[in-house]
Amino acid sequence: MVPVYKSDPPHDDLTPDFKKIEEKMQKLCNSDDKCLLRFSVMQHDEDDGEHKMYGFCTTTLRLIIDNNGKDFPLYDKKGNQTGVLKFQESRINEQPSFAEYLKSGWHINLSVAIDYTASNGDPKDPDSLHHTNEREDGKSMNQYEEAMTQVGTILETYAFQ
Repeated sequence: MVPVYKSDPPHDDLTPDFKKIEEKMQKLCNSDDKCLLRFSVMQHDEDDGEHKMYGFCTTTLRLIIDNNGKDFPLYDKKGNQTGVLKFQESRINEQPSFAEYLKSGWHINLSVAIDYTASNGDPKDPDSLHHTNEREDGKSMNQYEEAMTQVGTILETYAFQ
């Protein structure tokens, strides 16, 4: 298993209340709500600074959401129950992808503006990002124009006419 989140130690060791966390589903479980997740609860020994295993549980994001507010038993390495872990609130906040926005009827229009203030350099200076004369290498676009062309080429496929 790969660690994906580590909380700050809670203040109350007997009935700890961990802070609310928000994590991307991609990072948490590779967007698979049936992927096994292991939650390890550690005790922080302030005398020696060590973290000792209190207990762990293994479950899935789907089970956490379907059993919102219920206890998940924690077990030590020998299989003895040491406590419970309760997820007080759990939910998935859907955030549509770029393609899903387009499928739902959203339209894309591209507008571009260039800042020609003096702080960006003289357009006659070949080192300026605003330089417009053809260069020795045969390229006629400056870095701004190249970036706009690359982005525009990708977006024109989706452009609303």
